[in-house]
Amino acid sequence: MPKAILEFSLPEEAEEHKNAVNGGAWRGAVQAFDNELHNMAKRDDNEDRFQAAIETVRTKLHDVVTMHGLEVWE
Repeated sequence: MPKAILEFSLPEEAEEHKNAVNGGAWRGAVQAFDNELHNMAKRDDNEDRFQAAIETVRTKLHDVVTMHGLEVWE
């Protein structure tokens, strides 16, 4: 079975280590925020203009995620 090992020189690379360790949590947080935006946009009591603005924000969020070399969830 293939393995990947990340190695950091601490304390010099402490920030890089922290980012690697917390990557999954960051993805979960951004995905949860996207889900909240999606739910807000789908509420029936929202005006069309508000729903369109939320969808614009979601599209921008997806663009930023993609620009950082990450895959957008579905």
